[in-house]
Amino acid sequence: MIAQFAIVAFVGFFLTGAGHYFLYAKVFFPLFSEAETLLQVVFFVLWAVLFLGFGIIRILPASVRKYFEAFMFVWMGYALFLIFASVPVLAGAWILSFDVTETQTAAAIWGLGSVLSGVSFLLASKEEVFEVDLPLIRDQHRVEPGTTPAADAQGLRAVVLSDVHVTGLVGHRRLTRIVERVNALQPDLIFITGDLVDGSVKQLAGDVAALGGLKSRAGVYFVTGNHEYYSGAQSWKKHITDSLGWTVLENSSQSLELSGVRLSILGIEDRQSLVALNGRRRPDTRLDDAVATVSPEGLSSDRLNVLLAHQPKDARRLVEQPQVDLQISGHTHSGQIWPFSWFVMRDQGFLRGLYDIGVNQKLYVTQGTTYWGPPFRLGTSCEISLLRIQPVPKM
Repeated sequence: MIAQFAIVAFVGFFLTGAGHYFLYAKVFFPLFSEAETLLQVVFFVLWAVLFLGFGIIRILPASVRKYFEAFMFVWMGYALFLIFASVPVLAGAWILSFDVTETQTAAAIWGLGSVLSGVSFLLASKEEVFEVDLPLIRDQHRVEPGTTPAADAQGLRAVVLSDVHVTGLVGHRRLTRIVERVNALQPDLIFITGDLVDGSVKQLAGDVAALGGLKSRAGVYFVTGNHEYYSGAQSWKKHITDSLGWTVLENSSQSLELSGVRLSILGIEDRQSLVALNGRRRPDTRLDDAVATVSPEGLSSDRLNVLLAHQPKDARRLVEQPQVDLQISGHTHSGQIWPFSWFVMRDQGFLRGLYDIGVNQKLYVTQGTTYWGPPFRLGTSCEISLLRIQPVPKM
């Protein structure tokens, strides 16, 4: 564990240091060379904020944290876009053999980076509703096979929220807006597939309270994401159960009948739950444990079986449970800022949208409801998913 931390710290030190030196030398010094000493001090502070900031925000009181966090993450995103902008500017000047000064090059990088940042900030500031039709309800799933209750004519409406990442940047005001948009969709079910918070209960309970206004016919179901395990997972699960009244699925399940359909909702904790304090992974029995809570004999085909799992790559285990009809996941953010989507795809094998996994098995991956870290999105959207689970058309 100590060795892993040392490696991460070294890589972070190198990347943040190299990035800040590049921006200082190529963008800011050519534009503000007359204030060299001040500029060096400013860039040292900016580097220190990024390198040390993730530890600092964990101990700051909520009233101070949100301002520090806003400064840190806005600068992180803006610096990233300036680096992105430098690639076409420097490459274009070299390929086309433009005779430009360092000041002109710096101004071009600053201008393009600022435009990209502005557009990406706007994209991250609003949510979009993505509606998906899923013909999954089969005759054997019905309480009374061969019938189609009037209430079931339109199927079941499930809203999915994921990767809300409640922080100083995503607080009570935005959460209230999300609640209003979700409730307006009149869902039968609400699924929240992890990474709800980035901070302790003490820091964020006041903001998270806004999510207590979420309403559906059959309640709200929650599974942990990896970020819960950086924020005190046990404390958050207790708070979510006691204060918000949600059903927390901890490698467990909930069976119910809704609109004439027999339904089992299974939920597994994030893969991070398998990591012990010594850094070693425990055997992964999460899905088996959840299935056992439905029935010791395993899942039955006479129920619509829905699995909530934060990371989509857990779908690789669906081959072991062919009776799971649908897995719903988040985690990827669809990369959040292009071109990080390529790295996410390499890690997870899935990015966003609907996938066929096995025979009559589906995976839906949401892009996430807000964002992690920098309040920017490029090539992706903040997504509220509306899954319309409908009867399978008769042949």
